Amino acid sequence: MRDFSDVAIIGAGPAGLGIARLLSEGGRQSVRVFERSGRAGGKAHTLYLGSGLIEMGTCYLTPGYKWTRRWMDELSITPQLAGSIDTYGLDFIEFIKGGSGPPLALQVATYLLLREQTLRSYRFSGPKASGDRFVESTAEWLDRHKLGKIHRLMLRAITSLGYGLLDEVCIYQSMLWLDADMLFSGITNKLSMPEEGWSEFWSRMASKQDVRLNCGIVSCERTPDRVVLQSETGEIFEAKAAVVTTPMDEWVRIATPSQSESEIAAAFTWKGYTTTLLKADKWFEEARIRVFPKSLLRGAVHGKILSARRESYSRDFGGELYVAGQLPGVYMTSELQELLLQTAIENGAINPQVIDTYTWKYFPQADLAAIGAGLYGAMDRLQGQQNTFYSGATFAHESVRGIDRHNAWLAPKILNTLRR
Repeated sequence: MRDFSDVAIIGAGPAGLGIARLLSEGGRQSVRVFERSGRAGGKAHTLYLGSGLIEMGTCYLTPGYKWTRRWMDELSITPQLAGSIDTYGLDFIEFIKGGSGPPLALQVATYLLLREQTLRSYRFSGPKASGDRFVESTAEWLDRHKLGKIHRLMLRAITSLGYGLLDEVCIYQSMLWLDADMLFSGITNKLSMPEEGWSEFWSRMASKQDVRLNCGIVSCERTPDRVVLQSETGEIFEAKAAVVTTPMDEWVRIATPSQSESEIAAAFTWKGYTTTLLKADKWFEEARIRVFPKSLLRGAVHGKILSARRESYSRDFGGELYVAGQLPGVYMTSELQELLLQTAIENGAINPQVIDTYTWKYFPQADLAAIGAGLYGAMDRLQGQQNTFYSGATFAHESVRGIDRHNAWLAPKILNTLRR
């Protein structure tokens, strides 16, 4: 007998667990989540060392994480401020104010107005009717609008958080991420981290739902009224609808893809982000987070340390612990570790030593021609075709906040389909 549910969700990361929770809250549908690994949480990965913890994956949340914060409160997870940020000794807000152009308040208002106009124009007028401004590099667009202070803010909000150098990422994708909430959170330093750890939060979320760990889906057959999934162990599951939260390039290897699914998968190139836990006899102590502008500016090369977060002294490792981030580019792990140690020493670290390194499949960067041809409109129209819906980093950016909002938009569409 085949196992049946109303909705089958592929992936138990933030997107999968979040949409499962919203669907459960919205009705009495049976929802089942399939996860190929042995843990929930996706790119959240907390190391628990003694009485402390260190985030090697997902780190921060802002006041705009509406649903995630509500669930954290319900599950007794406590947000705490991430700490101060500096750039070579300058407080981060002073670094931002040192950028060129009009006063910061005017630049913020100008950016938010242009962002609203740009995103609205793309959605309602169509990319071709609106010219090429969607695919201009973020650096060129900011320079053209004389937004030097916003440029400095984006060095942190875009580049040091792993989305790429500003002359590599187009302004449309940067705008999808940097909205008013993220902008003001950066300026006012309102970034928080869960005191109990991101992994603990997602583990508690998963415990309240029907989540099948170590149950990877290897094939999917879609009929007019069913989605039939097969697991790695040969089990067969049926559902009225599926929600795909895995990367699209992985999904099209599981299912027989439609032309639209294949085109969307081909339109994205997955970049990467590397986090490394290292110890040093001594490094920076003035702030919790240090950003390294020389690794972010035009002409910078991949592999240099973008930013680092000071953790605590560890007796077990015999030094102060830090977590550093890099854009991996084409480098192997051993090469990245060499570059990391070199950059750390150049920036004042004494006797740094690598403890562990993680490289994440990160930031799906969209093809510029595809954006210009209406990629994001095609992604919206794909929702619901063949009883399949889509969330996750491909459709909602890498941030949990973006996934929060996307899922809140998507859940009613799924519920309406099930009711019909």
